[in-house]
Amino acid sequence: MSKRSPGVAWGNWLVSKTSGMLDARLSRRSFIARTTLLGSAVAATGCAVITQPGSPYQSVAGCSGGLCTDGYTEFCCVINDGLNSCPPGSTPGGWWRADGSIYCGGGPRYYIDCNEICCGPVIDGGAFCAGCSPCRCAVNCDTRRVHCNYFRYGQCNVQIPIMGPIACRMVLCTPPYPPYTLLACGPSSAVDDSTANHNANCPAYVPPPPPPPPLGTVVPSTGAAVSVGSNPVIATRGSDGALWYQAYNGTTSSWGGWISLGGQVNSNVVGVAQSANASVFLRGIDDAIYSFTDTGTWSTIWSPLGGTLTSDPAAVVDKSGTTWVFARGTDFALYARVQSGGGWTRLGGRLASDPTAIVDPTTGDLSVFLLGTANDLWSITNTSGAWGVMGSLGGTLTSNPAAVVSGPGVVSVFARGVGNGLWGITPGQAWTPYGGQLAGDPVAVVDSTGTVWVFARMSDGSISAMSMATPGSWISLGVWPGGGTFVADPSAVLAGSTLWVFGLGSDYSVWARQHNGTSWLPWVFLGGVLVPVNA
Repeated sequence: MSKRSPGVAWGNWLVSKTSGMLDARLSRRSFIARTTLLGSAVAATGCAVITQPGSPYQSVAGCSGGLCTDGYTEFCCVINDGLNSCPPGSTPGGWWRADGSIYCGGGPRYYIDCNEICCGPVIDGGAFCAGCSPCRCAVNCDTRRVHCNYFRYGQCNVQIPIMGPIACRMVLCTPPYPPYTLLACGPSSAVDDSTANHNANCPAYVPPPPPPPPLGTVVPSTGAAVSVGSNPVIATRGSDGALWYQAYNGTTSSWGGWISLGGQVNSNVVGVAQSANASVFLRGIDDAIYSFTDTGTWSTIWSPLGGTLTSDPAAVVDKSGTTWVFARGTDFALYARVQSGGGWTRLGGRLASDPTAIVDPTTGDLSVFLLGTANDLWSITNTSGAWGVMGSLGGTLTSNPAAVVSGPGVVSVFARGVGNGLWGITPGQAWTPYGGQLAGDPVAVVDSTGTVWVFARMSDGSISAMSMATPGSWISLGVWPGGGTFVADPSAVLAGSTLWVFGLGSDYSVWARQHNGTSWLPWVFLGGVLVPVNA
């Protein structure tokens, strides 16, 4: 996108108003036809911001022909690094349909206007606001304009009453509303067949490498370790594809055996403690998210949270007791919803990993961390009920991140980096190396003394632990006691005052080990057959 310039964006509106572009009675067809007056409107206004040398308006007004004067906005892939998605600073404002497109097998083609978020004054009686970027041709006279047209059909993001000019347009061959996509759009249709065969030279723009595709086969997983009261529970995917769990009895100091909750699981399982209860979350074979909740006994009823997701879910309980769930959507963006109800909200970004989420109990801030397509760490934070802007924390990482609150107002994030060593960062500080030779994703837990522990499966098949009381000093918890190696990332949880870690052996059975406050006790066999099957 162009450099933000509210003054220039205000000039956009002056030009649009002069040419009659904001007439609410116009159809889209007549609206687009009338925007061809923009060139003469620029000359007529005499506004210094428009006529000054080097202004982006010159590339619009100076085109005697070409696509930049046909009145339509450019495709987003031209200005968004080849990506068919709304660029940063914009969001879907509305959509229309064109029938008989040669690009959708003769069927309907759907166009979504990406309107800019307001960063200037409200204009035209409150219908629009000044955008953030100057009106211009996307590249030259042979490309269409961006940030110029003020228009909105209004089926998308209806909770945002005022938006800026259209930055660009996305294009799909499927409807832009649930259940076909996770875009925040409704099904009310508008039609303009004149755009059916518009095209753009997006191959000239090399997009960043895409995130990994949706899972076709579920990888081995130790499962979700979660605390129910003061006792640990391990929930995971069995060889039959169903959800299974096993609970620890603190009174008898024994494990109770595996119990099936049924269903078909298409992801790793995650869990959260909720006061005296707990919930686990997973993706089903329909790629929707489901939850199970323990209220004394585990319910066998699958509670659907909907969506069409392409990553393992993440879940966290905020300071008010509300449970949030996060996952990557079909457009690789981050989506969020609360367990208790409502729909999925698109938070943006482009994920190359599963997300992870934490809540700072001191400030109440809820933060989500994920890898971007450049393998750097990104984060977005909800403060006082409002989501901020997603931003990069840098790094070059090769695993899913793990995050914990390591002190009052202090967040620590860990991930495997280049060379397979562990790296960590506290936002606002520099990345720190912690050594080791990790074979997968780390997991981080805070014990009852407030000390951060990081666990990981190492390249030799062992599980190792590192206490941040002695950062960089890894303690080997050994290889699989059955005579082989651990074959999946570990899980860990603080249950009561006891720290537990779980591993999946070469025979795909689960093993557990606990820390008594001084040392690690021997591995305990929990059994099970957790061989992954095709999802």
